[in-house]
Amino acid sequence: MNFLKIAIDFFHQNYNNKGKMSKRCVSSGYGFHRKRIFCVILIVASTVLLFLGGVPFITKLPHTFIDERETIQALWKNAAYKETFNIGEEMLKNSPLDYDFLVLRGFSAYQLSLSQITETDKLAYIDMSIRDLRKALIVKSTDKDGFIFYVLGKAYYSKGANFADLAVKFLEQAKKARWEQDRADDMSEWLGLAYAALHNYPSSADAFTEALGLWQPPSDLLLLAIAQSYKQFDSDMAISYLKLCIDTSKDYKAVIQAHLLLGEIFENYDIQSAKEQYNEILVGIGENAEAHYRLGEIYAKENDPIRARAEWRKAINVDPTHNLSRERLAIR
Repeated sequence: MNFLKIAIDFFHQNYNNKGKMSKRCVSSGYGFHRKRIFCVILIVASTVLLFLGGVPFITKLPHTFIDERETIQALWKNAAYKETFNIGEEMLKNSPLDYDFLVLRGFSAYQLSLSQITETDKLAYIDMSIRDLRKALIVKSTDKDGFIFYVLGKAYYSKGANFADLAVKFLEQAKKARWEQDRADDMSEWLGLAYAALHNYPSSADAFTEALGLWQPPSDLLLLAIAQSYKQFDSDMAISYLKLCIDTSKDYKAVIQAHLLLGEIFENYDIQSAKEQYNEILVGIGENAEAHYRLGEIYAKENDPIRARAEWRKAINVDPTHNLSRERLAIR
């Protein structure tokens, strides 16, 4: 019911154009005061009903900016990423340049990308995140920019090596922003990965080394990542980090990877040391298809096909799906 229309009709019916009550309201003399009181009550009631009648209309809106701004912030803080994304999407339909909703939908889109099963769905959320966050940066600049740069850097890295330059750009901007409240400990790790994707291994090694200082005891994955970067331009530094990983790691998989990397480095100039690294895996940790395969490769280079084939067969016994060994033995 349109209460505003009722109130207007009432005035038209009961007041003349000079603001005085119409004859209808004062006719008959008798009951004049009662009707006057009734008219006043009806006016007040119409006004109240007009206001109250608008309340259901407001509450029936998809979301009010006042309520939803608080709601979406609370949902984000509680890691309710899907709900945060949905509210942000709904609110941006009516206000596409609202900074807060752009930021929170962008953040939640990135988080949702991490849980997607297919690469297509993952990239769809990544693209939405990048679009919203870059649009937010255009709308205005705030003290949140550092965190926005950080998420953009990770999002671009997730799109692949072709976007590594943009990943580096935004991660470096995040670092320069000196944002403290939401600062992430993995900033330097992401920078190391992005620089490595650009084949800028010195910068990658520097970033990983900086990240390493935040870990006590040192992280196995970081030690391996640093060694991988140094391996491209400084073998001695790579060897040092790999030996540190072997000495400190409690994860046998990390130790195996370190031995394999050491063997790969030594194969370039010290074959005997390379053999020792592969045998360290087989004797100290256990059977490993990759170690047997690489020993077979060394024996093949030394013109010892019998021992080479023996190692490749051992590799297949450990892992029947080891394709490189199967190719060497012409097994399909």
